[in-house]
Amino acid sequence: MSKEELFYKELLSKYLDNTCTPSEADGLFSYLEKNSSNKVLLQSLNEEYKNLSTGLQARGDYSNRVLSSLLKSIDTAPVVQMQRRRWPHMVAAAAIIFVVGISSYFLFKPASSPGKLVAIQKDNSQRFKNDIKPGGDKAILVLANGQSIVLDSAGNGMVSQQGSTKILKLNNGQLSYTTGDTPNSGAAEILYNSIVTPHGGQYQVTLPDGTMVWLNASSSLRFPTAFIGKERKVEITGEAYFEVAKNTAMPFIVIINKGAAVEVLGTHFNVMAYGDEKTIKTTLLEGAINLKNEGVVQRLKPGQQAQITQGKMNVINDVDVERAIAWKNGLFDFNDDAVPDIMRQLSRWYDIDVEYEGKVPDGHYVGSVRRKSNISAVVKMLELAGDIRFELQGKKLIVKSSVK
Repeated sequence: MSKEELFYKELLSKYLDNTCTPSEADGLFSYLEKNSSNKVLLQSLNEEYKNLSTGLQARGDYSNRVLSSLLKSIDTAPVVQMQRRRWPHMVAAAAIIFVVGISSYFLFKPASSPGKLVAIQKDNSQRFKNDIKPGGDKAILVLANGQSIVLDSAGNGMVSQQGSTKILKLNNGQLSYTTGDTPNSGAAEILYNSIVTPHGGQYQVTLPDGTMVWLNASSSLRFPTAFIGKERKVEITGEAYFEVAKNTAMPFIVIINKGAAVEVLGTHFNVMAYGDEKTIKTTLLEGAINLKNEGVVQRLKPGQQAQITQGKMNVINDVDVERAIAWKNGLFDFNDDAVPDIMRQLSRWYDIDVEYEGKVPDGHYVGSVRRKSNISAVVKMLELAGDIRFELQGKKLIVKSSVK
């Protein structure tokens, strides 16, 4: 890599780290725009991508799907067809990925205009001086007697005991329910626990039957401490991914927002049912499920997604199931998502309020960003990709269009 390329790579790194001055940012963006067909830079980056790809896959840091798309994009750059238009900023996206160690893959899908990279007019150290770290393993366990336990501050080992069930916090931070003697269905009292994740939190729990559940931010799971009778029934709000332990004698039932219900015997699926989203989405990865809503029963096959909007159910075939569980794998995965759709996800994960200054920016984004990133790194990549600007004021993210 030439001295000039190294210089601008360092500038981009400084930009993402909030240490880039306005004049340096001006120079960086001018270079990226002027050199949008710089094949030399892309070729050198491509070789380094290939050298890293094996290690990435071995560590599981990146899904094969995303890595494959990334390498294909670099191989075919600088000309990328987006809605039958040439997208001139592929080098910018490529450089971003390289600087952060292939932690992100981002493209911009233009809407009404091809979009221009906009130079920074205000020092990043001021715009993002109170940067916000990503969410983590945070949750509150509510026991049957109403007692609350903050799981992220609880020590490892036995947290509590409910009836014959021991509640353990494992070394990896997840919660596990283990039952002693099988309770007598006619005599045992059914005790219910709840796990609630806040904004900026996520958590994993293993239920008494061995079913594993991952909860996304701002979600809840209510379940019995021991499954008794002819069915295993739990309730969720928000978003959760299930790997259900198979038991043909006891169907596993998930009640969604006290309404729709998913019935399974043993399978893997994701449910997204946030109150601020218009559509409830149930995506099946493995096995089979029956989704019931307002008297309608729909059987899903792997690769299908049921969408419930205003009480009406629609089934989509051949969905991107990896995208549906990207959050569980540590990624934001956008696919033609509008700015408000993205902002709702960021709001939940970073525990921020979002405020729009003027018109909501246009544009639809395609790409993946690791949820480990601070919020400044995520929004800066959005800025590089489209006509949009951000400013962080405490816990409030100000969003505005950079198009005048």
